[in-house]
Amino acid sequence: MYYQLQNDEALLEMLCRSDTGAFDEIYRRYWVVVFRYAVGKVHTRQIAEDLCQDVFVSLWQRRNAVSIQNLEAYLVQAVKFGVLNYIRTKIKDKKYIDLSVAYPTTDNETENSVFLHNLMEAWEKAVAELPEKTQEVFRLSKAGNYSNKEIAVQLHLTEKAVEYHITKSFKFLRIQLKDFLFFLLLLLNL
Repeated sequence: MYYQLQNDEALLEMLCRSDTGAFDEIYRRYWVVVFRYAVGKVHTRQIAEDLCQDVFVSLWQRRNAVSIQNLEAYLVQAVKFGVLNYIRTKIKDKKYIDLSVAYPTTDNETENSVFLHNLMEAWEKAVAELPEKTQEVFRLSKAGNYSNKEIAVQLHLTEKAVEYHITKSFKFLRIQLKDFLFFLLLLLNL
C-alpha cells in the first residue's frame, strides 16, 4: 500500500486499526512540524527530540482512544502541552535549587538555627496576613490551646465557624510557607 498517497483521514483510520505503516507515514509527514515547534520553545535539540518522541509514542498508545479531526493541529497541540509541562518542571526544579542555596540543610547548628528563625518569621508574617477573625481563632486554637468549643463560646461563634476559620488558616499557611516545607522535611530527616 502506498501510504504517502493517503490523506490524513485515511491514515487515521488505518492507525486506529493498528497499522504501523500508517503510523510511520504520519511520523514522516509531521515529525518536522512538531520538532520545529518544540525546538523553537525549548531551544535544545535533544529535549525537543525527546518531546517529539513523547508526542508520537502517545499517539500510538492512544490510537483507539482519541478522536482526531485535524491531525496536524492535534500533534502541534500535543507538543505544546509537552513543552508547557517541561517548562513547569524546570521552573519547579530551579525554584527548589534556588531555595536550597538560600536555606541549605546541614548538620551545622548555626545554619539550622538561622533556618528555623527564618521559618518562624515567615510563620508570624503569614499569620499576621490572615483576616482578623480568622487570625484570632487560629491564635486561640494553636497558641492558646483552646478547644473549638471554648473558642466558640469566647468569640460568640458556632463551632462550625471556628472549624471553618481554622481550616482557612491552614490552607493559607500551607500556601504561604510552601517554600519552607521541603527544607523543613530535610532538616527533620523525614
